This record gives sequence, C-alpha cells and structure tokens, in this order.
Amino acid sequence: MEFSQVVANRHSVRDFTDQPVSREDLVDIVRTAQQAPSWVNSQPWRVYAATGATLAGIKKRHAADVAAGRKGNADLPVKPRTEWSATTQENMAALGEQIGAQLGDGVQEFQASQGRLFNAQAAL
Repeated sequence: MEFSQVVANRHSVRDFTDQPVSREDLVDIVRTAQQAPSWVNSQPWRVYAATGATLAGIKKRHAADVAAGRKGNADLPVKPRTEWSATTQENMAALGEQIGAQLGDGVQEFQASQGRLFNAQAAL
C-alpha cells in the first residue's frame, strides 16, 4: 500500500464497543507498532494490556474521574486550545460546525460519547 493510501484511509475512533479484542490481535498490534520509528532508535514505549477485573477497575475509575470532572495526565505536553494558532482554532471551529450540522439533534449524543471513552460507563 502506498503511503498516500495509508494517510487517506486513516480515521480516529472515539467511541468504542464492549466487544473483546483477542489476545492474538493485541499481540499482532503491538508487534506491528514495534516497527514504528522512534527518535534515535530510543524505543521509549512500554505496553500494558488490561483485561478482566483489571480492565473493569480501570473503566470504573475512568468513569468516576469523568463524572467528577477530573482531568487525566497526558504523556506528552498538550497546549490548551487558546494557545493553538489562529488557523488551527479556525479549522477546529469549522469542524465543530460541520459536525453539528451533520448530527443536528444528535450532537448532544456525540458530546456525551466523549465521556464514555473506553466504554467506561458500562462498568458502573
């Protein structure tokens, strides 16, 4: 596959089902990701896969944090939107308007889905 096809076919997923992912698929995903370049071949990543009771506990804590308005800690520094360039802010505002126009009354459900990231509320 050409790189342009990879870029054109990528997409982001922000709302997940509770369908389990097989151990084989997880191993395959990690093995594939290990082929990605890292700065000066530093390979700084650590991979943890949680299932069962451990995953249920993570989901429960995540749902509680969302409900309490607690923010997470990013591994990488993230600029607040107010520090984004004017062009980036305009692009994001336009995208928000497009999403709102497409979803109509469903925009509230779309916004609520952000709180269900990792299907966390299903664990309550």
